[in-house]
Amino acid sequence: MLITLEGIDGSGKTTVWKQLQEELSSDEFVFTREPTTSKYGELLRENLASDTENRFTELFLFMADHAHHVNNTIKPAINNDKVVICDRYIDSRCAYQGHTLDSDLPNPTKFVYELHNGWSVFPELTIFLDVNVNTSLSRLDTSEKFETENKLASIKENYEEIATMDVDRFSIVNGEENRKKVSNNVKKKILERIEE
Repeated sequence: MLITLEGIDGSGKTTVWKQLQEELSSDEFVFTREPTTSKYGELLRENLASDTENRFTELFLFMADHAHHVNNTIKPAINNDKVVICDRYIDSRCAYQGHTLDSDLPNPTKFVYELHNGWSVFPELTIFLDVNVNTSLSRLDTSEKFETENKLASIKENYEEIATMDVDRFSIVNGEENRKKVSNNVKKKILERIEE
């Protein structure tokens, strides 16, 4: 089974992901994230640090890193009956690259989503940590290129669009609550889905 954690920057998903690693530390679980630390992920990070590259270059570097991740981590773990919990996955790409390509394509979020059809592995459960953009900004201490009010608002709208495209796998958790409560709510949803 593949379970993913999603949310805008500052939503707390990486914090929850790390907490889950401590609490669900059995051999049943594999924890991973995108972008990865592969050579494709490193190229991607170099690209993200620069605003000079073409936006489609960025998208397809994300896709190359994702393809490597699916083939070398996700599929082998699932084939070995593991529960994979991934910090960021397909939906992050759709939401963020959907934003960057907004002036290039009529429906960029759907375009990026459909690039994954037929070969990638879609999650059985995606937990979206929902926070207000102002809450998100108050938690951030960096100035990465997506971390502005307008950009995060656009990205959040893209997430909401994706959730309507795949309602059966999306579960929303209020990320405004305290860290422990959010983590417990996420863990509860994960364990319930595994039990099902």
